[in-house]
Amino acid sequence: MNDSKRLLIGEDFSPWTEKACWALDHRRVTYTFRQYQPMLDEPGLRLRTKNFKEKATVPALLDGPRILRDSFAIARYAEEIGEGPSLFPEPHAQDIAAWNERSESALRAGRALFLVRLENDPAAQTDNVPGFVPAAVRPLVRPVVRTGISYLRRKHGVDDEAIARARGHLEETLSSLRAALAGGSRYLFGRFTYADVAMAVVCQFIHPVADRYIRLAPANRACWAEETLARSFRDILDWRDALYAEHRTICRS
Repeated sequence: MNDSKRLLIGEDFSPWTEKACWALDHRRVTYTFRQYQPMLDEPGLRLRTKNFKEKATVPALLDGPRILRDSFAIARYAEEIGEGPSLFPEPHAQDIAAWNERSESALRAGRALFLVRLENDPAAQTDNVPGFVPAAVRPLVRPVVRTGISYLRRKHGVDDEAIARARGHLEETLSSLRAALAGGSRYLFGRFTYADVAMAVVCQFIHPVADRYIRLAPANRACWAEETLARSFRDILDWRDALYAEHRTICRS
């Protein structure tokens, strides 16, 4: 597939998509980005990714015969075909994969808390109406958004038990990250790797990164924030912001 036809399907606000985009951009892999709308676009996603049995999720990268269905696989592919500084230096490859597993688990916890806040915030629901809907009509579409939230809760197993565990799990993960960065280290492995990317995006569910990196409407932005944890982990948020400032260049078209 020609580089200009390499297609990444994702949600531009999603930490999972951000993990994939950051890896692709860092490794100078060109691609076209297509925004995914839950429920509406799922049949087309399944057809494109030849996924007819497993849970359909984004991001997904389509590059000729290659179909990558999750952010870690996409990052590994970027490592394979891209150029520039490696995100998976060989001495640390297994440990980077372990940090990615921590990231995935923490992101699932963050998503549970986000969906509950969104479910109870009419203004944020209006913010989540697709942009092509005229402003005057957007409040009337909130019931559709609430249906989408219920769909996502079922799809991702966000039940009362998951919600009850979520905040504690995030706190535990951030504490482990703080311990690993003890002594003022800028990176988890002495240099910038995918482990730093994976853990930096977890902070999106604590206090979202600046709009120049991930744009969020005001009410929607508030639903992403877990302010109690944000106050407790201000040092980790500062670490995340420094990583973005130094290493995040957005290259997608």
